[in-house]
This record gives sequence, structure tokens and C-alpha cells, in this order.
Amino acid sequence: MNVISYFNLIAGSKFSAESQELIDIWKKSWQKHGWNTILLDESHAKNNPLFKELDLDNPNANFYKTINPGMFKYHRSCYCRLLAYCQYVRENGSTLYADYDVMNYGFTPNVLNFAKENSYFCKTRCAVYLGGKGKDQIESVILNFNNNPFEEEMRQGSCNDMRIITKYTNCFHFQKDQNNQMYVSSIMPDLSNQTPLVHYDGGCYRRGVDRKCSRLDIIKQYQTFSQQ
Repeated sequence: MNVISYFNLIAGSKFSAESQELIDIWKKSWQKHGWNTILLDESHAKNNPLFKELDLDNPNANFYKTINPGMFKYHRSCYCRLLAYCQYVRENGSTLYADYDVMNYGFTPNVLNFAKENSYFCKTRCAVYLGGKGKDQIESVILNFNNNPFEEEMRQGSCNDMRIITKYTNCFHFQKDQNNQMYVSSIMPDLSNQTPLVHYDGGCYRRGVDRKCSRLDIIKQYQTFSQQ
């Protein structure tokens, strides 16, 4: 069973360089639990027919009007990520995607035997079983936002890919396990996570993780802690 992720190095970005350090450990964590890992990049996004219709390379496009200008390349990459995931599903059918900062500690392919297409396993949508309808809705929302700014989001100053997709699609549904427990949790400062998937997101520092630690450091600490 395949699981896809996306990474494209952003030149000059410390965050992107540190993220690259996670790729191998992401692959190993998923392969250990029975998954075939496939890493997509910007070339896959550009294979999406929608790419040429979008204004992604324009820093003044609707996608970026409420963000810090210094984050343009990062947010552009976020939209490319979604286009790459959608293109993979267009070519290969329904597929689980899991971002490169989601490590696997026990999430096996048999989960998809009862999960419906377009299930998301965490509120931040870092792990999603993307199907055709979900692909269509994501692409439709991105195109609409490209052509017409979503006024409410502009007023709130909160345009980003996940907010737009979450608010303006309706086919996705939250999936818990058969015991009504979460599949994914974001890493906590005390490393108390017990879910089969753990998301090492950048927001961990706002939750109290020591900023001196890289996300790779945190992953290593969690692995040591969880084995005690």
C-alpha cells in the first residue's frame, strides 16, 4: 500500500533545510509498518493541468495577500504540495498522503480497509485518505481563490492553504479508530503522545517545546522516551 508525501527544498530557507533532515526518518517510520513510501516534489505539481491556470509565481496573487511577504516561497510550496497530491490521485486513484513531519509508530495499511475515501485523520489534515471527489473539490477551491479573493478571509487576514481547503470543501470527514480514539496527535512538550501517528509540526514551539531543539532532535527524544 502506497503513502505519498511532498517535499521540495526552498533555497535559503533554514526551515526547509531542517525539514529535509526528516525525509529519511519519515520513510523508515512508514516502511516499518508496511507502507511503500513515495516522495513527490514540484515536478509533480507542475504535471497537474491546473498549475498553468494559477498565479502561484506572483507574490501579489490572492494566495499571498494576507501573509508575511518573507513567507511567499513557503506558502507557494504549500499550494504546490496540494496540486502534487491531487495529480497523484488523478493518475493512480485514492491514496493516503502524510506530510513528511508525520511519523508512524503503528499505523498500518489495514486502517484503509474501513476508512472512507476523503477521511482525514487529524484536524490539521496532515494525513488524509484522498479520493477523487476530494481531489476535485481541492482543485476547484484553489482555482476559485486564484480568480476571486475570498473577502471574509481577506478581512480576517487569515488566508492560507489549509484554512481555505478546510472551510470551502465539504466532502471530507474526520476519522477516528474503532475505539473512538485519535490516530494522530501533535507532539507535546512532555512527549506524552500515545497515538500511532505523531505530527512534529512547527507549532510545537508555541506549545512549549524548547526552541533550541530541532524537530529532528524532538523526534529522537520521543523515540527514546517512548521506549522507556
